[in-house]
Amino acid sequence: MNWKALKQFDQLFVEGETSNELLEFPLGKRILEMEYITVSSKRTIAKTALYDSFYSETFLPKFQIFKNLIEKYDLADTNFDEGELAALVKIANDKEIILENGKSQKEIATLYFNSAKYLTKGTRLFNTILAILEVTVLPVDEHDQQFLTILHCRNMNPKTVILCENDNQLRKPRLQEIELWFAGGRNTAKLKYVNEPNIPFFYLCDWDNKGIEIFQDGLKRKASITLSSRDKSFYVLVLINKLFKKI
Repeated sequence: MNWKALKQFDQLFVEGETSNELLEFPLGKRILEMEYITVSSKRTIAKTALYDSFYSETFLPKFQIFKNLIEKYDLADTNFDEGELAALVKIANDKEIILENGKSQKEIATLYFNSAKYLTKGTRLFNTILAILEVTVLPVDEHDQQFLTILHCRNMNPKTVILCENDNQLRKPRLQEIELWFAGGRNTAKLKYVNEPNIPFFYLCDWDNKGIEIFQDGLKRKASITLSSRDKSFYVLVLINKLFKKI
């Protein structure tokens, strides 16, 4: 349920009547069936004698907590859902810990919203978190901190290294003289931390928007490019020996 629905439950408690829009929610229909509320007109529902004890035990304590949060951070025009409101309350309570540990955007999203991709810059939820923490930005996880997986070649003396955008290349049979690297998708930034090899080094990516963006970001200016077709998908092999420690 969202904040608007929670306010309607409270309105029933305080005023005895609210809009029948509350019946659009499963819990609204359920309490109607349980005779905690009744339909009073085409547009309104009213509480019965059973409602107040139900609301006091089930909703009132957390409603007061959410209301205090809404008022403190001037969120009256928002309509966050109950889970988001609960997460915001936890973030407010954990404010000092979050700041002391320098929690990143992804870490906060994972810890409080159960998804690393839940938060998006510029949204009202994201800006509310900034306001609660009293900061203007959240730390962002750096791609150059990602892992590096290597599939060594059969003869243990590679003549070529290929950095792969996708890890599916490393699941194929081991190659005779080619070493395959995977570092997690958008991985070119971390090359400055890798010793420059003395053998040809290539970048293998899908010829789609993401692959092109990666190419343009770090490889465009100095790379020599060879296109090849494989299984009806286009790939780009980019020679990047000279880009080490320059990206």
